[in-house]
Amino acid sequence: MAGSMRQRGENSRLLTAYVGWDAAAKTRRYVTKTVHGGKRQANKALADFVSEVNKQQHAAAAAESGAITVKQVLDQWLEARRQVLSPSTVDRYQVAIKHVESASIGRLPVAKLRPHHLEDLNTS
Repeated sequence: MAGSMRQRGENSRLLTAYVGWDAAAKTRRYVTKTVHGGKRQANKALADFVSEVNKQQHAAAAAESGAITVKQVLDQWLEARRQVLSPSTVDRYQVAIKHVESASIGRLPVAKLRPHHLEDLNTS
């Protein structure tokens, strides 16, 4: 997956990562992120950003194919967000994911997830 960087200010840069083709709009899709700091920090941030976008794309593709479970999606999401969350928030999210896992919804393929599953989770 490709990424690029453009300087916006003295110490800020715009990172851009290619997401894919939007068939409905017939355009290329990109995601952007602004980072502050020197060029070396921005290069590292760009590599991390492109890697994170790539992981999200693979998770989305697996979810669409029905090969991934609700718990796997939640685990991947938490792993991708771990760096920007406080340790106590990560702990609370892990407890919530364990609750999802203990209910039968954790083993359910994402493609089969329906609103009533979430409502049942809320009442358990």
